[in-house]
Amino acid sequence: MATHNYIRLLGILRKSPKFLKLGDSTAAMFSLIVLNKSRSEKDTFYYNVPTIFTDDEEMVTAIEQYKTNDIIEVEGVITTKNVIKASSCEHCGEKNIKEKAIIFVITPLYLCRRESGIQTREDALQKLQPHVEISNKCFALGTVLRNPELIAVGKKKKNTVRYPIAIQRKYFIQDSPEVHSDYPWINTIGQQAENDIKYLHTGSVIYVDGYIQTRNAIQTSICNQCGKSYNWKDTAVEIIGYSVEYLQNYLTPEEVVQEHPFNVILVEE
Repeated sequence: MATHNYIRLLGILRKSPKFLKLGDSTAAMFSLIVLNKSRSEKDTFYYNVPTIFTDDEEMVTAIEQYKTNDIIEVEGVITTKNVIKASSCEHCGEKNIKEKAIIFVITPLYLCRRESGIQTREDALQKLQPHVEISNKCFALGTVLRNPELIAVGKKKKNTVRYPIAIQRKYFIQDSPEVHSDYPWINTIGQQAENDIKYLHTGSVIYVDGYIQTRNAIQTSICNQCGKSYNWKDTAVEIIGYSVEYLQNYLTPEEVVQEHPFNVILVEE
């Protein structure tokens, strides 16, 4: 399995870090506001808010000094974690527990506070905007775990494809030493999505150049008390691929014609 997983963030500390006791050690967790510049609309910025988590003692000590609106640089890896999530049934109010829910966080290998003492969020954003090109960078090399799925087609929405990949860890993650791989989702849009759904399949090895996206998501659960279905708010984290390089075990154009003579035609914008 291919091995590569690298994240670089330069962002604004959203609010004071949280500190959690993990047995005899302490972990720190915080979120950064990072920027992406629109590739189609001039002077338009998009905001994402990835979460950083570490139990490295030296890093935790440094994070204790961080303040809201500080500008922080992070280099690290995207990490899959199993956590417990709680939600309340909208019908009967029962609190339901979802065990082994998967979340994605950034495990830092390097941390540095670039600027502090910034009074307002507006001032912090003005300082960050000139560095938008390096605010949110992600490179991932891994193996496709599922055939790409078309999730949006049409003139109002750009063609969008999603699929999970497996990335074998090459760094030791202290709080989960027994885990050796991570499984982020990849989303691609437009022409890249059209290519992915044609040429990729389970087992393809790819290299993704993109960024981390965070968004609100709606989950559906069955209440353990009343048995009714209900929706609850959650957060989704995925890698948006600017470009995807096909390395191994992908279809050639000739094979696409042979294997999928009636291949899905995506709607043009």
